[in-house]
Amino acid sequence: MKRIRIPTMMLCIGLVFVWGGSFARALDKTGGKGCAIATSDSSPLRAGSCLSAPEALGMGQVQITPSPLRFGSVWVNTTRTLALTLDNVNGTDDIAVSEITVSGEGFSTRGLAPPFTLKPGAPQSMEVVFAPPMKDRNTWYLGLVTVTSNAANNPTTASLSGKGLMFWAGFDEYPTVWIERSSGTPATTAVFPIEFDIQFLEAVSDLDVGSIQWGGTVKATSMTALLVPRGLSSSQYTLRVTDITGAGGTVNPVIPANVVGKLLFWWEGNLSSNTDAVVTYDASLFGARIATPSPAVTAASTVTYSLTFDAPVKGNNVLALVQSRLGVAGTSAGAAVTAVEETETSKTYEVTIHTGGDGTLALTLDDDDTILRDSTGAPLNGAGSAVIRGPMIEVDKTSPTLVAIQRAFGARRGTSETQVVFEVTFSDAVEGVDAADFAVACSDRDAGVAEVIGAGNVAYVVCDVGAALGPFQLSVIPAATVTNLVGLTYVPGTPNPNEDYYITETSPSPTRVDSDTWTLY
Repeated sequence: MKRIRIPTMMLCIGLVFVWGGSFARALDKTGGKGCAIATSDSSPLRAGSCLSAPEALGMGQVQITPSPLRFGSVWVNTTRTLALTLDNVNGTDDIAVSEITVSGEGFSTRGLAPPFTLKPGAPQSMEVVFAPPMKDRNTWYLGLVTVTSNAANNPTTASLSGKGLMFWAGFDEYPTVWIERSSGTPATTAVFPIEFDIQFLEAVSDLDVGSIQWGGTVKATSMTALLVPRGLSSSQYTLRVTDITGAGGTVNPVIPANVVGKLLFWWEGNLSSNTDAVVTYDASLFGARIATPSPAVTAASTVTYSLTFDAPVKGNNVLALVQSRLGVAGTSAGAAVTAVEETETSKTYEVTIHTGGDGTLALTLDDDDTILRDSTGAPLNGAGSAVIRGPMIEVDKTSPTLVAIQRAFGARRGTSETQVVFEVTFSDAVEGVDAADFAVACSDRDAGVAEVIGAGNVAYVVCDVGAALGPFQLSVIPAATVTNLVGLTYVPGTPNPNEDYYITETSPSPTRVDSDTWTLY
């Protein structure tokens, strides 16, 4: 069909009074009425309808603004909400709205519940939510909001568009994990804690102790366990079993598929695993428990551990015997046992450790078959020597500083995206990081930080570009309210590297050009 562009406002004698943009026009040869034939669902009059001037002036039209509604780039598995306004224009009669529907994957509406009356000069607002699903990266999603009413231009539509933004962080499509028995846990033991080291190839989210399945004969209902993050990133964990009821059996933690995601994105699929994590708990052995009331991360000068044997230890001077078998493992320089107190004769001991410098530490017990049960002479944990380790503590006495600000995931400097992402690295695992801790420098004062996602010592900062062109840089403000895990406050520093983006133009979005076709510019 041939299209002819008509001026925005035009009153044709003997024809209908038309508001709108471009539309196709044909003349009804019988009667001389104007007949507007719509070129899209949002044209002023329904296709093929012919109205006289008095009819058009009485019944108005539903006007939806803005249309099209462009969401720009939105992170997958997040949402962005924009407002639409419905107005009754070009008439004097009330419009009865009977239905509002939305089509297109990822789009939904809320805020207005038909049926309702739309009066002239009394606009009403609703919200459209765009939630791009997990699919191929940088996928465009297209949709329509359709308003059904008795208006002259029924049905009235507004086109929707949005882009699902997803960066690929490299490595495998799904997180890869290794689970191993900790070096301080014997393969067969009656000493708690029983610990397993969990190592992901990259930072993950949504992992908790409830995510763990148990493939051995000892199940979750028979044990007490907790999951402790380790290191600076969200990729290392310690799974600590502190108690088991019953006669014992094999303890084998398994992380099933679909319970964890990468730090920024949820991955639905198989979890690649490499497991060497089977420990046999034998309740018939002479056992012990090593525990600590100290936090997992501390800046204190000393920490305490308790060592409790299942029964009294044989010997005339058990305190001296136990003290001679205690030590400290870890990377905290200068950490050492400074005091051992016997709180229950031949059975329970409180151990004080000087923490030394930043690093890790844990109380160790050298089991060389010299610690025997008083009543039977059975050696601790059965025959054979081993170094048994208690819970690991991280010592952190240094305030966090800024290490680097980089374009996330190796992104190119030049971009036309409506959002860009920076990777901000601190010297220490931090908390309390939010949008107010950052500032952007660019040509648009309305640009800014939209979201901060992160864990450990890394924060991914998502920025709205707005109308900015040229250099786009992120900084941590000097007064940032960032602390490490022991409450030491952030100390400003100079990042190296300190990368920026160069915005060439904002990313285009789809435009509807007729009732059935979408075109990407």
